[in-house]
Amino acid sequence: MKNELDIHLCLRAFEKIRQLGAKREGAMMDVYDYQGLSASSGYDGYDITVSNRDVSATIHFHNSYDLDYHGQDKLDTFISQLNRLDRIDVSDSASRV
Repeated sequence: MKNELDIHLCLRAFEKIRQLGAKREGAMMDVYDYQGLSASSGYDGYDITVSNRDVSATIHFHNSYDLDYHGQDKLDTFISQLNRLDRIDVSDSASRV
C-alpha cells in the first residue's frame, strides 16, 4: 500500500494550495485552504499534510508518508483533486482566490 501516493504530486499540490489558497483564520499553525483541499506543515517544516474531508496525506522527512482514509473511492477522489490542482498554472492570476 505504500505506493498509492505520488509524493511529488502531493508536494506540488501543497505548494499550490499555499500560493493560491486562503490562510485559515484562528488556526494554531499555518493552514491554507483551496478548492476543498487543505495544506499545513509541522512547526519544524519537516512534515507537511495535504488533506480533504476524507483523506489526509502526511509527507515526512526523507519522503516517507502516511495516508489516513476509509475506502478506496475516497482515496481516488483525493488523488483526482491533486491531479486537477496540478494542472493549474499558478502564473495565471485568474485561478487565484
